[in-house]
Amino acid sequence: MAMPPLPPPPIPLRQRLLLSSDFDDTLVGNRADPRHSAGSAAFAAAFTRLRHPGCGTPARLAINTGRTLPLFAGHPDAELRLEALGLRPDVLIAGVGTRVYWRRGRGRGRREGGGAEAHEARGGEEAGGGAEERAPPPPPLLLRARAPRDDGTGGQGEEERGGRGPRWVEDAAWTAAVGEGWDARAARRAVEDALASRPGGMAAARFQRDEELHAHKLTVSFEGGRGAADAFRAAVVERFAATGASREPPRLVAGPTASSGGRRWYADVLPRAAGKGNALRFVAGAMRYGADEIASAGDSHNDECMLALFDQRRAIVVGNAHAELRASLGRLPHVWCAPEDCVGAAAVLRGLACAGGGGEGWVEAAALDGAGGGGDG
Repeated sequence: MAMPPLPPPPIPLRQRLLLSSDFDDTLVGNRADPRHSAGSAAFAAAFTRLRHPGCGTPARLAINTGRTLPLFAGHPDAELRLEALGLRPDVLIAGVGTRVYWRRGRGRGRREGGGAEAHEARGGEEAGGGAEERAPPPPPLLLRARAPRDDGTGGQGEEERGGRGPRWVEDAAWTAAVGEGWDARAARRAVEDALASRPGGMAAARFQRDEELHAHKLTVSFEGGRGAADAFRAAVVERFAATGASREPPRLVAGPTASSGGRRWYADVLPRAAGKGNALRFVAGAMRYGADEIASAGDSHNDECMLALFDQRRAIVVGNAHAELRASLGRLPHVWCAPEDCVGAAAVLRGLACAGGGGEGWVEAAALDGAGGGGDG
């Protein structure tokens, strides 16, 4: 009787690793592009070995995406693509950092190799930053809400498709912190008024479909390029100040949409406390990961606040990233910009192994030979 093949051996990590990665055009890309398909498969094969129990401290994966939960969980172009590759994220940061979801059964705040210390957000406890991420560590974000424990019944997480109960459990402490001082109805009216003024020659402006929106994420698309985006930002800030829609000026992230070839742009209007970078800080604190144990990867404008965080060891800008992003981040000492022909997940894998952008990599490059990674490019 033939013996089943042995599983691939673990790839040893030099130290603990929490990888926070964008999803679209970073971990996965256009199905018709063989470079993206091959890179995603190679990344999945290698990261599975980095998560092998034999590693001692298995790597952990946070998907940090602009998608909301309905556009990720159980979606054929999102979570199901990862599952087909054999990847199961430990945590989902969704809606440009407006929501954090923990995988059911995993819980939150377990330090690998350090016991199962529960991390709860207590009144007045410091956990991450609420100011601009481009500066060295900003003032802490104070969480005033306590997240209920996941008791296995699903907590307050949204239902997973298929009727099997929730797979992802929403972190109530983070949602409360993001929404503090934010009037959702007034925010919507302020954005509507700004759109109606057609700032900067903005044309064909509209809110995105309902699945992309929620109380703390207002996303619009439009034509008019960078000039319209900058004018829209100013109009939104002015109307928020006039209406008192939020205690602080909103966070606004804008960039061209890949599907339109740059003809249409998007803008996310968010509470100031949101953003991919602030959410990563919160998750890293809950999981007890230090700055030297964190890496991030991305390709687009809404990744900038995550990639620009100084309190991480390495940020990976993939080769297919927007030129503006590469130009603005390439000078930061912790950032590694992949060559332009090294795209998507292949660049993420290579960035974890190569030297540069904050020091040596997490793994020996030779250990990734045959898995599509490696090299010091």
